[in-house]
This record gives sequence, structure tokens and C-alpha cells, in this order.
Amino acid sequence: MKGRRRPIHLVLDGLPAHKTRGVRDDVDSLKGRLTLHFLPGDAPDLNPDELGVELHQAHGRSAQPAAQWREAGRSGA
Repeated sequence: MKGRRRPIHLVLDGLPAHKTRGVRDDVDSLKGRLTLHFLPGDAPDLNPDELGVELHQAHGRSAQPAAQWREAGRSGA
């Protein structure tokens, strides 16, 4: 974050680890340069990061991971 002029807005899911006292203290220490935004618990759309985790868990490592990630992004699955 050193040298950044504009603040960073980070969107997170409701995982309890994202809301711990340590995380809040770290964000507070950045004095407004980082703002956390939490998705609602009943968000109808999946967090896009979750799609990648599912793909990795289902297929593990392979010879062509980049192509699989791109295809998963296109298909939304």
C-alpha cells in the first residue's frame, strides 16, 4: 500500500475470519487507505472467487490450469 494515492476497496464474503479483531485492527491502522465491504449473507450471486476454489478442488493441478480457469470464467461454473 506504500505509495498508493487512492484508497483500496476490498469486497469480502461473510467468512468469520474476515471479521476478527486482528483484521479490524490492521484495517484501522491503515487510516482509511483500505475499506472492507462485506457481501450480504443472502447474496443471490456467487462470489466469483468461490468458482475458482471449486474448480481447483474438483480437478486439482493439471497440465493446463490457465485454460481451465479461463473456461470456468466464461461458463460461470
